[in-house]
Amino acid sequence: QREYTEAGLVQMLREAIDVNASIYGATIALVPSQPGVERGFAPYFFRSSGALEYADLADPAYNYQHQSWYLDAVAAGKPLWVEPYFDDGGGRVLMTTYAVPVFRRDAGGEPFLYALVTADVPLEALQNYLRRLRLGDSGFGILLSRSGTVLSGRDSANIMRHYSEALTRESGHESWREMFEAALQGQVVT
Repeated sequence: QREYTEAGLVQMLREAIDVNASIYGATIALVPSQPGVERGFAPYFFRSSGALEYADLADPAYNYQHQSWYLDAVAAGKPLWVEPYFDDGGGRVLMTTYAVPVFRRDAGGEPFLYALVTADVPLEALQNYLRRLRLGDSGFGILLSRSGTVLSGRDSANIMRHYSEALTRESGHESWREMFEAALQGQVVT
């Protein structure tokens, strides 16, 4: 709702990560089509060994403007969970990202995409969460991305594989396939 300097955005981001222990890392990535942001601006804070670390995602070696988390969210124009990936230039872990586009209005009142704000969750944290769930005597949880990539499940060897690859290792895989397909279409599966 108000104007922030780049230093103000960095400070706001650092404080947000510092007080939200469930967020592994986050950025505020300004859209480079704006005056003064041609090189890009994407400070990134993330947790590492119990401390906050900083990375500049606008660094040409990483170039956030070419990363799938950025491109997918810009194309969608709405909040979304990004497909899982290994973040080599930022948090350096397997993760998924929740990206939210932030819009502003120009002098004529027209909305324009100003930035993306992200929050990252490492796949290891999702795996640890699902391990703690007790689903009856023999039940277990599986978490899939919207395209069917296994984010978490009882066999960690299946993480980052498409569920169809993981099914070949399970007995009764046809019923599993039907269940996963239904879930990916948004149907409630019991």
